[in-house]
Amino acid sequence: MDTLRPKLEWAPYTDVSGKDNFRYQLQIIDGNVVRIFRDDIRETHYTVNDPLEPNKEYQWRVRAAWTVNGKTEGGQWNYKRYFYLSPVLFGWGSRNYNFTTPKQ
Repeated sequence: MDTLRPKLEWAPYTDVSGKDNFRYQLQIIDGNVVRIFRDDIRETHYTVNDPLEPNKEYQWRVRAAWTVNGKTEGGQWNYKRYFYLSPVLFGWGSRNYNFTTPKQ
């Protein structure tokens, strides 16, 4: 496994009935800057495509999103917690998740 391209996983959002274009939105944040934003994830996981920098802490968060009358709506972003290498999120709520990449 390439630890600078971690696989992020989360529990599925269950209230999908009647929601058009259901998907997950994901942000990976470096300090106060959103380094990666994805608005098209259909699975409950995402593997980072572009390698992250070694020995650095990143924050990530995910939420369910859908389209209503041409506008994007969504659930709450998840909660704050610390992870190293391959974080896994269980459940939903309002947390951001952090992880630190290894030294190279």
